[in-house]
Amino acid sequence: MIGLYIIKESFSLGKEAVDSFLDVSAGREIEEKIKSVTKRLNIEVFSLKTQKKGSIITTSLEIKLPSSLSVEKATNISNKLREDLMNNINNLRFVTIQIKSHEVGTQFFKPSLGRGFGWQRRGKFKGEIKKAFGRGPGGYCICSECDYNIEHQRGIPCSTFKCPKCKINLERR
Repeated sequence: MIGLYIIKESFSLGKEAVDSFLDVSAGREIEEKIKSVTKRLNIEVFSLKTQKKGSIITTSLEIKLPSSLSVEKATNISNKLREDLMNNINNLRFVTIQIKSHEVGTQFFKPSLGRGFGWQRRGKFKGEIKKAFGRGPGGYCICSECDYNIEHQRGIPCSTFKCPKCKINLERR
């Protein structure tokens, strides 16, 4: 009798281990919790995928927001969603949110110790998502030593040019 119990338990443990390698869903209960958080925030979920990897849960969401929202506001909404999900679901450690209407994606990993970190599209490491300050197509590339300048060329960073007198990289102004 004890032998049968040991065999049954070993199959249960083996199934759990194999499931974590095969990207098995975290289960209906976790998916319902995620849906209730998104519903509470009035966010439409376009697609949802959860995975259980041992005791850790990961999720990938594709949400739909109005295209009239600025990218900054859409990112703020996704950050709020991520925070709510991680605070309300135990063992949720990795969240990927794709915003369908803006083609913007963020990912966030919450380690067991320390603060989390995230990536923004194209794999750039971000502690926080900072606002970009593009200066547009105009402006000048200027030497900080002798004030030598040339007109900025669109798509080419000023730092790729060197001052012919000082031999240092130019800066955008």
